[in-house]
Amino acid sequence: MYPFVVRTRRNGRTYEYIHLCQSVWKNGRSTRRSVLSLGRKDVLEPHLDRIYELCRGQRPAASAEPVPRSSRRLGPFLLLRSLWQQLALDRCLGPVSDRALALVLNRLTRPASEHALADWLAVHFVCDRRGRRFAPAFRCEEERLASRSPRVRVKAFQLQRWHRALDALLERKQRLEEHLFDRFRHLFALQCDLVFYDLASTWFEGPGPDGLARHGYSRDKRPGNRQVLLGVAMIDGLPLAHTVFEGNRRDCTTVREVVEDLRVRFGLGRFVLVGDRGMRSESGLEGLREGGSGYLMAVQGRRNPAMDAALEAAREGAWEPCVGADGKPQADGSQVQEVTGEGAARRRFLVHSPERERHERELREQAREKVRKRLERLQERVREGEFLRAARKELGERGAPEGEAAKEERERRERELAASEAGAAAGRILHAAHGQRYWDWRLAGDGRLEYFASAGYAREVRREGHWLLETEEADLEPAAAVRAYQDLWRVEAAFRTMKDVLELRPVWHRTASRVQAHVLVATLALALDRVLERKLRKARLGLSPRAVWRALEGVSLVEFEQPGGKVKAGVCVNGAGPRRILHALGVPLEVPAAPEEGEREVH
Repeated sequence: MYPFVVRTRRNGRTYEYIHLCQSVWKNGRSTRRSVLSLGRKDVLEPHLDRIYELCRGQRPAASAEPVPRSSRRLGPFLLLRSLWQQLALDRCLGPVSDRALALVLNRLTRPASEHALADWLAVHFVCDRRGRRFAPAFRCEEERLASRSPRVRVKAFQLQRWHRALDALLERKQRLEEHLFDRFRHLFALQCDLVFYDLASTWFEGPGPDGLARHGYSRDKRPGNRQVLLGVAMIDGLPLAHTVFEGNRRDCTTVREVVEDLRVRFGLGRFVLVGDRGMRSESGLEGLREGGSGYLMAVQGRRNPAMDAALEAAREGAWEPCVGADGKPQADGSQVQEVTGEGAARRRFLVHSPERERHERELREQAREKVRKRLERLQERVREGEFLRAARKELGERGAPEGEAAKEERERRERELAASEAGAAAGRILHAAHGQRYWDWRLAGDGRLEYFASAGYAREVRREGHWLLETEEADLEPAAAVRAYQDLWRVEAAFRTMKDVLELRPVWHRTASRVQAHVLVATLALALDRVLERKLRKARLGLSPRAVWRALEGVSLVEFEQPGGKVKAGVCVNGAGPRRILHALGVPLEVPAAPEEGEREVH
């Protein structure tokens, strides 16, 4: 055994950690294996000499100072345990609560699979309600290399325990969601009149589970990978329920199922479902009406006569400003007006955003210029006779014509073939970049290629910066409708958090139940992350949840070996930031009590 300095770089800064390493023989040569992380070098600096002496086998004298044995990150566990208790999740989940807390904490700090969970447990402190620390269980080198899976460093029984924890957690999914809803209503006085619903997709590294993993519209730009859809319903920025759907489901086909689930399980009375344009279908709207609920959804704007009718019905002096939650006009100058037709049952609100108009105009000009340049190059190829030469070569292989009539017929066929190939090339150019929205083309009598603005180009320009909302709520004001729909970004932000911060991907599980359990852990982590966000806003700390989880890693639980072999634990705080955060959130900085008798570690 010997100490070794390991350097990592994060957020532009370099951190140094002391690892206790062991030399092992691997693939015919000696290599190093990290056995234990003792903690950060700057914290252990006063004890480095003694650490080196211990590694050389020198025992401490009777009067020697305490020697650090291990250091594990404690701060994230203290915060999550406090949130866990406030939401009474230990009472709801029962025996699986301790392992569920560890899985959620891993997802919030350093997301990893169950195989990599052991490495995470080696540097993070997590214990159960009895104070027993969850510890990794690694296979020895001889056992690992002799097995049929030498790449797996974790013992099989530990993987089985964590997989069984996932299965047990999935069995409690419905009860867990209902429990969280009750706690949210008690703690935050939720406004349940608006329910926000949206879908995201996540793809599999391999084939995925049969029946659930399907090819469908990929929001991740991975059409070649099988995927599943994840539907999340949120109230007041907090996740209410989630459902994992087959990867080939259409968005609108999930609405009726989700609405029925919300009514039955959560006892919601009348509510307004807020969704994007992909959620709108007559079947889904009928399901909402049957339960007495309403909807507020966007309307497909492109190639939709409703948008053209709304633009025609818009009146110049009827615009009113869109307002934020504080009642003040939005900074981007957005405006809205009602464009409901005479006697129509469905109300429609036309929204104009100058900022969105500038953005869409810029995208349109870039795409239009790109297509124009490609059409110019094609025009040059036609002018130089490239397609005519190719047609002559193709027809020339069939032999030379005999007679004037045959030559004239040959020339006519050459021109037709060249025109057909040039037209096919123009069609490919317009189709590849949606150029048909901006350009059209024709072949002149002399064979020249001409391009010009398409018939629908003026309509595309007119629609820029506009979008359309539809509802049947009679008392909903236009500005309030826009504000409610814009709150749908919270669901989209939740999906970004799950995919980027919580790292929902990659998904390696091969059974449908394990995939659903994997998503459940990520959704539960999202709920706790959102609760922390509210508490940070109330405490006026000015920090994001992600920054808080990172900062609390500076709180470590360090174990010291005292003279006589007695082990004592103490808390080491790196800087004043973590202490200030814990104090503002009301989290006590204390060492979790280990059991007096029996085992002190579990796997």
